[in-house]
Amino acid sequence: MQKNLNHPINGRWKNIRCFAAVIRSPEPVRNAFQGQTLLAWWWKLVLSLHGKPMRANFTAIEQRECIADGFRFYGWLYRGLGILFGATTLLCWHYRMTDFYWSTLLTFSGAYLWAAGGLAISGAKEYGDSQGGRVWLLVAFLFFIAVFLAVFLALFCSEVKFAQSLPDTINVIATLGMLVFGVGSYLIELAALVMPESLQKVRQA
Repeated sequence: MQKNLNHPINGRWKNIRCFAAVIRSPEPVRNAFQGQTLLAWWWKLVLSLHGKPMRANFTAIEQRECIADGFRFYGWLYRGLGILFGATTLLCWHYRMTDFYWSTLLTFSGAYLWAAGGLAISGAKEYGDSQGGRVWLLVAFLFFIAVFLAVFLALFCSEVKFAQSLPDTINVIATLGMLVFGVGSYLIELAALVMPESLQKVRQA
């Protein structure tokens, strides 16, 4: 029988802390690009930046609880960022600190992050209620956040280029590095969601 995901706050906080280790540790996730030489090397580097595989064992139910609570935390985090963007918009509008372009961009970004956060919150509940069977909302959340990251970095890179704040080489390398490894982080979570065989006991290190 499935455990109740509405456990006390201490249990949820423990799951949030274990979330990253739970999703990066299953063997299917770690071997997601096996046979793809270039991608396999990149994947190993992405995984190494997120830490070693967890040594302890988790049952499939415990993994699902960690994943659900982790995505729920993500949802509220991005909704908080959405509120921050909205508050920044009001502040900039009140003191006339930005023009129409940036005010519109901040407003849209805040609404976008609020909506994306809602996907994670609803998706976490659906994921837990279905015992890991329904992942569409969480997959959509990861997609929208990856798109936001790509657009944000592109705008940031362009702004740095326009302001000549950094040499072009450093600007491009830094932007591409954050994009490649940022998307890689979301891809770890996606792999854990869509690989049914990954919801087994975490591999022994």
